[in-house]
Amino acid sequence: MQLPEYLLNRSFDLIREGVIIVDRTGVVVFSNRRAKALLGLGESVGPGHPEGRIREGDIVLIADSCLGLDDGGLTPKDLKLLGVRSDLVKIGDAFVLIGIYKGMPGSGSIAVRHEPPKDPLALYRLWPGKDGKTHKLWVKLSEPDRLASAGIDNQAFSFEYQVAVGHMVIVDPETLEVRFYQTLGYTPRREDIRSILMGSKYRAKHPGKESMDITGEAIWKICPEGLDTAAIAQALSGLKTRFGPHEAHINGIPMRYSILPVGEGPKPEYAVIILDDILEVTALSSRADAASKYASFLRMRLGKSASSNPAFAGIVGRSKAIRECVALAEKAANLRSNVLLLGESGTGKSVLARAIHDASPRRGKPFVVVNCAAIPPNLMESELFGYAGGAFTGALKSGKKGKFQEAHEGTLLLDEVADLDLACQAKLLHAIEEGVIQPLGSSCSVKVDVRIIAATNQDLRELVQEGKFRRDLYYRLNVFPIWVPPLRERPEDILELVEVFLWTFSAMYRKEFTITQRCLTALVSHDWPGNVRELENVLERACALAEDGVIDLGHLPPDIRTDEHSLPVPLPARLPVTLDEARKEAERNAILQAIEFSQGNFSEAVRILGISRTTFYQKLKELGIPTRFPFTVSR
Repeated sequence: MQLPEYLLNRSFDLIREGVIIVDRTGVVVFSNRRAKALLGLGESVGPGHPEGRIREGDIVLIADSCLGLDDGGLTPKDLKLLGVRSDLVKIGDAFVLIGIYKGMPGSGSIAVRHEPPKDPLALYRLWPGKDGKTHKLWVKLSEPDRLASAGIDNQAFSFEYQVAVGHMVIVDPETLEVRFYQTLGYTPRREDIRSILMGSKYRAKHPGKESMDITGEAIWKICPEGLDTAAIAQALSGLKTRFGPHEAHINGIPMRYSILPVGEGPKPEYAVIILDDILEVTALSSRADAASKYASFLRMRLGKSASSNPAFAGIVGRSKAIRECVALAEKAANLRSNVLLLGESGTGKSVLARAIHDASPRRGKPFVVVNCAAIPPNLMESELFGYAGGAFTGALKSGKKGKFQEAHEGTLLLDEVADLDLACQAKLLHAIEEGVIQPLGSSCSVKVDVRIIAATNQDLRELVQEGKFRRDLYYRLNVFPIWVPPLRERPEDILELVEVFLWTFSAMYRKEFTITQRCLTALVSHDWPGNVRELENVLERACALAEDGVIDLGHLPPDIRTDEHSLPVPLPARLPVTLDEARKEAERNAILQAIEFSQGNFSEAVRILGISRTTFYQKLKELGIPTRFPFTVSR
């Protein structure tokens, strides 16, 4: 006897975990009440408000802990819409604001903090009401407490957060009634600050309002941040029997999740995503994948980025190799041409691709990623170009948009593009040349405007010679090639990367980490076949093992521990070298050796080197040696 559908739904609603089931196309076919509650898509809380859009003259209250993060990609220029000068704030700043939507320049008020504040950041403004009384509009951000709040008089709307938040309240200027306030789930609802300021509609809220129905939506639209959608594709292709449990900030909310394939045969029909509130199951609520995104803003605050452009804040290092790479990327950002990113795995090609998009005229439009290696060939066509209703067994009646349509007017990143099969390469070539696609099972063509960024760790020219990659497609993609250097070719950036990663993990674990000089020496000496990704993973593991907060050789993997790391630190030679380059390398080694011998005591190092303190610090700056670590260098 088959159980009635309502009984199955009720049964899933009774369990404490959130459950989402997706089909082989990644579309949600079922979600229980708990899953929607965890994602902030459940029943409304608070006094509520009707649906609508922001209107000219509306009062806007904002508490933003990190401009550009978890606020829809808000920029200083966007704040002009609220009567605030854009030069008062920069990407990565924390600020509170009271402004008038589309008000005159200077009509908005803002308080900004460039460094993480110890005390709350607050702002208030008096406003005359129709009742003849003067009312107080206020906004407050307390980063130590992870609390953003705003309101009128004694009416408060608060938002607790973990990594970052862009909290907004909209007030009617005539009645002083709250027309909109931020709650959990604003990311999948597209109710972030920037979207609303750009005119997006917001949903109604009121007590008892039904949960948002996510059936028929793509899982990467519902969970664009934190959830590993590549793992879902691998589970559905039969390559994984289980993924997780894993901890992440999904849409900024700390969770633990697992992915399990379900179905008969070698290729399951469905994948079940199980969600749980990480605050209920672990004390490590701040340990999550989304913190790596936060690291980009820390890098820029620390001045470790390879570029002054905020879009490239995630690229750490000031070596010649990485600066040349970023300089090319900055040029590519302003062009319409397709870009081909070349380089080994783990060098940061996807990070660079996102930066190119964010620095381009297409910023604010979709940035869509397709991992060509993670999606089976038989699903790739429908993934890229979509399908018409009833195109195949199990297809949605309404059909499905492909990645090209999702990326319309934006950027499409084809990661691991060398793994596309020849049949799909031919269809991709047609889409690029003609600017149109034809969904699977449809007789109609759809015009798309998409900028392609392709990335690969393979030699496409060699694949072309072997007949495994189309020559004409190669020339279409290779319009503006950029080589992303491996870490072994820029060892001078390792110290800065270590510094930034340890800042990040210190914030994640809320614990200060120290590192010994011999451990730093080992890290610089290693050749890093896994590049930046391997370095980050090694440091995260070391932080987890260092119970007393001191990272030493014993916390590193055996292959790094056993590397030859005698001082001075050996940096790979690039021949031929200029006399100036040879001098700088010799000076750098001498300074590092003096610091090592003096156990990190700079005054003693100055005495050993026989130079003035001023010259010593000038050399540190010139040679890219950190003058101060956020962690103690000890033996």
